[in-house]
Amino acid sequence: MSKSHTLVTRNDRQRLGTMLARAYAVAFDPRDQVQRFESELDHAHAVEEEGIPPDVVTMHSIVDVMDLESGESVTYALVYPEEADIACNRISILAPLGQAIFGHSVGEVVTAMTPTGERWIKIAALCFQPERDSAKPSGAEACSRVARERGRIAHPGRRQHQSTTVS
Repeated sequence: MSKSHTLVTRNDRQRLGTMLARAYAVAFDPRDQVQRFESELDHAHAVEEEGIPPDVVTMHSIVDVMDLESGESVTYALVYPEEADIACNRISILAPLGQAIFGHSVGEVVTAMTPTGERWIKIAALCFQPERDSAKPSGAEACSRVARERGRIAHPGRRQHQSTTVS
């Protein structure tokens, strides 16, 4: 995460702080990853939920990202570790990609340190942001185009099965 312009809601900051404390209590490995995220969270600019811009990735956002080297695009829901399920495209905030996109805006390019090396990731679209879309009838409708294109959609709160769309 870039320390200069990372935004976080006060609610996310509080819940993430509690999550990090639990991670230390259970000796989460790799500890340096947790410490790095904790430091970045400490430097993030916190705002009230209604003050978060509509294009910023927050917890439980559904975001379309593109790997700039491979050109591959994937849609993920950014979730807490206990909700993570990569088979359903729900990525943990403690994963390198989750940490990289959190608090950043659509159009930004971020760096994610993965086991295979550094990856440059563009935040291509924000399909759903809880602070922006919770008042609407269905936040999932915002992702229907992306889901149709990829044949699946990731919902943070429930298990999904992958399906293939045939055109």
